[in-house]
Amino acid sequence: MKTFKIFLVFIIVILVSVLGCKKEEDPTPIISTPTTPTVCPTNQFFSDNIAAAIQSSTVDVSTLSSINSSGAEIWIGPNSFVDASGNPVTGNVDIELIVALDNKEMLMLNRPTVTNNGDLLISDGIIYINATQNGGQLQIADPISTTMPNVMGGNTSSPFTLWSGNTTTNGDFVWTEDTTNTLFADSSYYFNIDTIGWHNLDVLADLGQGVTQNVSVVLPSGLTGNNSAVLMYFTSMNSFSSISDGSNEDGIFTPGSSYYIPIGAVTKFVVVSMVNNVWSYHVSPSITITDPTDYIVPSLTSAADEQSMQTAILNAL
Repeated sequence: MKTFKIFLVFIIVILVSVLGCKKEEDPTPIISTPTTPTVCPTNQFFSDNIAAAIQSSTVDVSTLSSINSSGAEIWIGPNSFVDASGNPVTGNVDIELIVALDNKEMLMLNRPTVTNNGDLLISDGIIYINATQNGGQLQIADPISTTMPNVMGGNTSSPFTLWSGNTTTNGDFVWTEDTTNTLFADSSYYFNIDTIGWHNLDVLADLGQGVTQNVSVVLPSGLTGNNSAVLMYFTSMNSFSSISDGSNEDGIFTPGSSYYIPIGAVTKFVVVSMVNNVWSYHVSPSITITDPTDYIVPSLTSAADEQSMQTAILNAL
């Protein structure tokens, strides 16, 4: 009987330890830092790039002040924010800002220019804003006046509009058009930001030659969505998208039924991979999208670390 009691106590201790570990593995996400879902180890590459891109500032919201970043500017003042209880915020506020104006920067942040309906967008720039006070998440009360440079110079078939970015339930990051805000343009773009998070100035990509979903990128044996990411960097427009190998994880990456790629667009396929804690990458030559387009990736090139891989990829784009 004594042996049985000792055994029972041992089992209870083990169960408490296991449940305790499980709880530690599942922490509440920190809202103040934009993150990429951690499923594939390559997501760490993009998460690190996002963290490095954040420009942090502390401003006193009792007076009107501005923050500049890469040619973009936001204006913050009294009544700009409320706390979790809806109370107006005064005093110092910590601001996080990210600005990405070209598709190389967007690719490194893994913020594809794709709509929630699967259409490819041409971007004039992405901006992310977050605000906290003493670690507490804030929300925007009085819309924040924002200026973004007109990097495209109006060279699109339609006017740009404002879009908001969110991650879907299946982990895809997409943009939804914000029809509540007005975008004014001359040598710069002027608009209001009324929500914390990602915002983009976009126009639908339309080359006038139709679209296709018949695109595939085949990775070398052993490389799948569990350890690799495949992205499409468009050299012919300020756009980029990511593709996946779906639920079968066979190493064949396609758009699937998620979105459409304009026929005639010129792209470079970018592969990022991590196997056995070793980073590797590949950048294809420029390829014009036809229906279908199939690309077989040769062996990848190893990189010493994330920074050297990022530098090599940027130099190849």
